Amino acid sequence: MIVEKYGIQLKKITIDDIELIRIKRNADNISSKMIYRGYISMDQQIEWFKSINNFNNFYYLIIYNQQPIGLINDRNLDWENLTSEAGLFIWESNYLKTIVPALASLTIIELGFEILSWNKTLIRVLNSNKEGIAYNKQIGFKTTSEKNGVIFMELDRTNYIEKTRKMIVFLTKIYEEKTLKVKVKNTDTNFINKIKKMITKFNINASIKVIDNYTYFEYEIIA
Repeated sequence: MIVEKYGIQLKKITIDDIELIRIKRNADNISSKMIYRGYISMDQQIEWFKSINNFNNFYYLIIYNQQPIGLINDRNLDWENLTSEAGLFIWESNYLKTIVPALASLTIIELGFEILSWNKTLIRVLNSNKEGIAYNKQIGFKTTSEKNGVIFMELDRTNYIEKTRKMIVFLTKIYEEKTLKVKVKNTDTNFINKIKKMITKFNINASIKVIDNYTYFEYEIIA
């Protein structure tokens, strides 16, 4: 599965990606900003992948200029209450101070709130990670609570419409790649059927095409 916009590709991870992710995740500059800061072994990484390789968890490599630069996720999906949790880390430091991480986040958020019709997305950030807290506030998240050194933040539909959606509309106007594209293997019937259900239920103006072994969903946000 690939989600694409703004010249960025978000590629759903496979077993072939997890060693790269483990190496990057164990780096001091990354692990020091995580809630779990212990060393992750190969066996632990395999077990983690088994636990998230399902319909309720989506982890993506962020591909920019044909290079994997980080990991972003939309996980613990609650298809009844339309909520999820999210997370992000960038290991290519030359992109940290650029707009690229925000574009990746906004792509996932647009998929969640415009096509999957989320009511709320949650995140957790260490209270010592000031840059992470500021970053998430900039894209619309608000702090809801703090416990044991962890800041809990959320983006609900009201905040999304009042702030985040306006950012997405603005960026869509100035970028050449205006269409949110989702490419799914035809064998991933659960997710394909779920997207089709959401498109029908909420009358979403998205196109659906089947070409060879893939189903393509395309959506262009309007003001």
